[in-house]
Amino acid sequence: MRKSILVALLSLAILAAFAQSKTIEQIRADYNALKTEVARLPQMKETGIMYCLIIDDNPQGATYPGVGHFRSKTYFYYDVAGDEPPVLRLAVESYEGGTQRTHTEAMYDERGRASFVFVSQRTVDGQPVVEQRLYMEGDSALDFTLNKIGAAEGLRAQSQRDVWMKANRLVKQFLSVMGGGDE
Repeated sequence: MRKSILVALLSLAILAAFAQSKTIEQIRADYNALKTEVARLPQMKETGIMYCLIIDDNPQGATYPGVGHFRSKTYFYYDVAGDEPPVLRLAVESYEGGTQRTHTEAMYDERGRASFVFVSQRTVDGQPVVEQRLYMEGDSALDFTLNKIGAAEGLRAQSQRDVWMKANRLVKQFLSVMGGGDE
């Protein structure tokens, strides 16, 4: 009896792990499909299925006191259907400040929640320092990696929260610009 219970519990654990990795695989497939759509937008011109809003902060590259060189450029890719409010699908932000270079990409579900977030921090010469990936389902984290490997628990919580907050900041920025306020 104990052996069959142990086998049943082990089977459930394996199925749960498989189901989770399948969800992550689906997020990866959705992300790759979305990136392909975004890459095709310039060729599609008016027939494209998405719109793109670009915010370019400091396009002349002026220096800021205490920071030096500064520039932030954000692309918001979104859908609009009929009288419905716009739906953010992907936000891509590149930030340069002093010696810091950060690239953030966040994919959103139909309810405006991040489902995948990628953050890359680089040095001035372009060498990667930190790459973080966060996979979400609703408000729950499915997986978080730091430099393509699982992060240690102590570092994981704070890093995961920082990445999630970047994605939330981007969606709030989009809603603010599009007149959606702080929804």
